[in-house]
This record gives sequence, C-alpha cells and structure tokens, in this order.
Amino acid sequence: MTTNRPNALARALTGCALLLAAVAAPPAAAQDLGQTLGQAAGVPQIPAFLPDRYSVAKSQPLPIDGVWLVNTIRKKIRIEAGRAYAVDSWLHLFVLKVMPDMVVIKDVQRTGPGQYIAQDLPLMGAATMQLDAQGNLAVTVQGALGPARYVLQRLEAQYPEALSAEISAAGMTPVGIAPAPVTPLPAPITAPPAAPPPGSLPGMPGTLPPTTPAPAPAPAPVAPPADCKAIGIDPDTGATICA
Repeated sequence: MTTNRPNALARALTGCALLLAAVAAPPAAAQDLGQTLGQAAGVPQIPAFLPDRYSVAKSQPLPIDGVWLVNTIRKKIRIEAGRAYAVDSWLHLFVLKVMPDMVVIKDVQRTGPGQYIAQDLPLMGAATMQLDAQGNLAVTVQGALGPARYVLQRLEAQYPEALSAEISAAGMTPVGIAPAPVTPLPAPITAPPAAPPPGSLPGMPGTLPPTTPAPAPAPAPVAPPADCKAIGIDPDTGATICA
C-alpha cells in the first residue's frame, strides 16, 4: 500500500501549527489562528453536538441574566432564565462549530449571594460562578479534559437593578452598573370641579328660578233661562243643563 507523502506531510505540518497556535498564542488569537489554519488545510468542521435554546426549558429569571463576553475566546453568550446560549459563533476543539442559539451552559442555579452553579456543555463539566463588584463572573469548570477557568465579562445586564442588589447582598459595592431609569408613576388624576352655572360667570345674566304658570280663571256661571227645567250642570262650563 502506498502513502500520499505530500498529504501526510501537510497534515503533520497542520497539526504542528495547530499545537503551536494553541500553546504560544493568547486564547482568543489561538482560537482564530487555529480556525484559519484548519480551514486552509481542509480540516472538516461539523456543528457542535449541542441543543438549541428552544429545546432547553427556561427556569426562573436570575440577576445575572444578560449578555456576557467569554474572555478567553472573545465571543458573546446570553444567560437567560437558567441557561446560556451562543450569540456569536466559534470553533471548539478546532472542528466543532458552535452556532448562535446553541446552548453552551445549562442548569444555572443560584446557591447564595453572588454565587451560582451550572453545567458547561462544551467543556463537559460542572461549573461554579462567582460574581465580582464590577458585575463580572469568574467561572471554574471541572471539565472532562481537566479544570478550566474563564471570566464572563458583563456587556448588558437584563436586570441591572437586580444585579446591583445581588452584588450588594454579596457584601460588595457595585462598580459601573447604571440601573435602568425608572419612570415615576404619574400623579393621580383628580376630578375637575363642577362647572359653575352660567348665571354665576362674569358677564352672564343671572339665573332666575323657573316660574309657575298662573291657574286659568274659573268660568263665570251663566244664569239658566226662565223656562229651564234643570237636569244637571256641565262640568266644563258650569252652565245649567236644561231639559
């Protein structure tokens, strides 16, 4: 069996370059350089085996909900109600493509003021998170490939007032967290006073009480004729009705 020596040499050189990129460069630079070299050498990239955010149920909202930057790879994630999903895309372990909306952290739970635990899915291990006064999270993961540390740098707090209160509850003074402006409640609306009657306004004639019409005068009695044989009285006119 023959071996394609140029291809084998290219793969070997690529492996060396990837190793040097991972060891010698800063984490974020190693991430980008490794991805570039892998693409140039034809290293296959496949979607990471991660669930999307629509298939992982939310839990309760947390003070740390919001957008964060992973300092080691300079990529953004969003923590939202018990899980975190990717906002940016990145390459994990040189071949696994993490795409936006893929869940990278799940089961985020508050264990005390400023303290949280979770499961880091790409690193495959339990994570502890500690909030600092600047509102950043120091994360330690007991991963499948060994312990790992990174910092989630706060970019956008979903609930800035709750985050500030959480930092205070942990015994620290919040630094650089501007609470969202709170719109004061409008003053209660009171009923306007009743409009005065027109007669009491300047320049208006006075209002007179309604007048009662005088009763119609009773009809004067009419004397019956001399030869009248009275049989009754007309109730309307009061005249004598003769036979």
